[in-house]
Amino acid sequence: MKKQNPKKTAIPSDLERTASRAYVSSLSLNPADSKLRQGGTSERLSDKQVHEVIAEADYALAELPLNRFVTIDWERAGVDDAAAATRTFLKLATDFCRSHDRAFAYIWVIEPCLTVGIHVHILMHLDHDLAKRFSQLQGGWVKKAGGRSAKGIRKTKHVGKHRTAYLRRAQDSGAFAAHHRFVSNYILKYCSFETARELNFTERARSGLVVGQRTGCSRNLAPQARLATR
Repeated sequence: MKKQNPKKTAIPSDLERTASRAYVSSLSLNPADSKLRQGGTSERLSDKQVHEVIAEADYALAELPLNRFVTIDWERAGVDDAAAATRTFLKLATDFCRSHDRAFAYIWVIEPCLTVGIHVHILMHLDHDLAKRFSQLQGGWVKKAGGRSAKGIRKTKHVGKHRTAYLRRAQDSGAFAAHHRFVSNYILKYCSFETARELNFTERARSGLVVGQRTGCSRNLAPQARLATR
């Protein structure tokens, strides 16, 4: 399989080297905070989390390919609890897809960054014919999640060469699958050096403090769902 050049893909433009530098958020580190009780603090993704995200993405590729890449800069939006805001946003997105009798799947990872602060990357499966209305509603969902929807806070890219590439993945000689893996690996860049070397990641960040839950996925990609289909 011919290796794709990441510079030619539809990856967001924030593959910045500044993101690889340690970032400490101004969020409270009071042990009584609910965010600490839910997920504590972490400097990087654990090996277990990394391998779980890879398993989720591999499972999604077959039936619910992750064809949409959304980034929300929660700290710039004025949100303190990025994990809670992400869950609210995705609950609203799930409800929207259900109202159209469509499947929805997602994987999310929260990251720190010196330039934009705490943000979330969301890889999701969304039927392309819902994309326009979905995009129109996203700003309202950010507000309902407690943030402000200013210009540049949300970024959306497709996975693959074009927005319907996922529909032709069986006939494209593995091009979509390669990009799918590249993007899912990209959101895992806050892993250990050993894990990055073991998995041959092209992007790796050194460390960065995140308060609370760092990653999650939809139920249809969770371990129970994967086991049920074996």
